[in-house]
Amino acid sequence: MLRPGPRKLRILLDDDSLDGPENQHHKMFDALLGYQGVEPTTVSMKKISEPPPMGSPNPRNEVLVLDTTKSKGTFSYPGPAFGYRVFDSDGDLRSAGNLSPGVQLEQSYFARLYPDAPREAPTLPKADEDRAVLLAEIARAVHADIVVSETSAIGDPKLYAYHRANTFSRAQCIPLIAHYLRIQHIYVTDPRRHRTINRRGFYQESVAALAPRIWHWLAKCQNASMFLPHATAYLDECRAMIGRLLRALKVKDELIYYLGSYQNHEVMDDAADCMDRILVSLCGAVDIMARSVHNALQVPGNNFNAKLHNTDWYTKKFRPTYERASGIDVLDDMQAMLSVVFELRNTIHSLALEAMGSIGPTVNFFQQDRGRLNVLIPERSAATMRKTTGGLESWGARQVGSDVVADAATMIETCLEVVFSFLDQLCAIISFEQIWDKDQVLQQNVISAEAMLKPDALEVVRVLLGANE
Repeated sequence: MLRPGPRKLRILLDDDSLDGPENQHHKMFDALLGYQGVEPTTVSMKKISEPPPMGSPNPRNEVLVLDTTKSKGTFSYPGPAFGYRVFDSDGDLRSAGNLSPGVQLEQSYFARLYPDAPREAPTLPKADEDRAVLLAEIARAVHADIVVSETSAIGDPKLYAYHRANTFSRAQCIPLIAHYLRIQHIYVTDPRRHRTINRRGFYQESVAALAPRIWHWLAKCQNASMFLPHATAYLDECRAMIGRLLRALKVKDELIYYLGSYQNHEVMDDAADCMDRILVSLCGAVDIMARSVHNALQVPGNNFNAKLHNTDWYTKKFRPTYERASGIDVLDDMQAMLSVVFELRNTIHSLALEAMGSIGPTVNFFQQDRGRLNVLIPERSAATMRKTTGGLESWGARQVGSDVVADAATMIETCLEVVFSFLDQLCAIISFEQIWDKDQVLQQNVISAEAMLKPDALEVVRVLLGANE
């Protein structure tokens, strides 16, 4: 993907709701605000009732908002009126303007009275809801990409104001800012220490953070290859598996970029292309591991017929050797989910996964193009989804008339989680267990290996990827 232009990420901080750094996530968030390209600006809703004293110095990186309702003219918009001024990091006036959120305040109120309004709509005090609407309108006026607020009235999807601006907590913002930096080719591994790494290194360490026990199998293969010439094939295949997984993570970052874009036909086509590439990489990683297992267990026949996602092959060829292994029941449950990922991957041989816009308005008074990107699921894949634990819902899918539609982000995230969890558990079992009557690579007793980053650093990478949410 071509590198996008160096557009700054504008973040509006609701200063009244943000206390000092209370935990590691808050400190990590503060550190990310210091990176080039990230432009934080604060706003205090407590100061809107009275102007700053005459002669006081201009604030830095702040939006000053003043209630001008009492002094507005005869021909002004009905309802409350506000003026705002935006100051940059040097204290210079960057922009100024006026806003009249009367229409939005009325829509926020009437959104609950519509026949299709959510029954469980929150019952907030009117002052809190009005504040949420005003904060959202300020963010739109100053062109903020993200609003960071931690009040009780913010962050509820049932609130009208939630859909007028992208509002998140500090912890929720960490993976968003980290993704923006990766799109700008800045691969942060530890924001507090300002540590970065090259692209391949970052995604490789991301694989280690999400599936750390793969490195045990890697160590076992490395140890065997020093004494057994034929074991170099296992080492090469393990590295190839890791390569497939890191490619899937790279393409996921591309997909996130498109999911956040305005929904048009080009964006939908690009998103569908990303989903195909992610599924191919994930299934390729599983197939590579299946062939390694086939050779290591000395299963008769061509290893091209090895299929870990096939329940019959898994039950008859793999499981008997490890039926008493610790964690085999967990692996069984994960294996049952693999068939869905492969069914979705197999759409490349037939009707492609088709991305589509939102099938309904996100909330009252909003157009469908403000909704989330959906995917039309082929009936064969949908039938496999229904058989898994949790059914369609666990994949972000639902029945809409005669079709099955899935939320693109939820479905792909589930596919990634299924494959990473399965390979992590599989590598743990074949690394920890010593099998004496099969290939010598399985006789190695190597259960420890280290990625380039230490465990605490890998935990930071998990947070940056949003894996701890």
